[in-house]
Amino acid sequence: MNTYMITGGTGGLGLATARLLAQQANTQVVLA
Repeated sequence: MNTYMITGGTGGLGLATARLLAQQANTQVVLA
């Protein structure tokens, strides 16, 4: 399982994209 860290400033679009990628790739997304 891959882990991506999403830092502040990505905005709603970045968050939505990260969540979509997580759903498709079974990836853990860490919000920081």
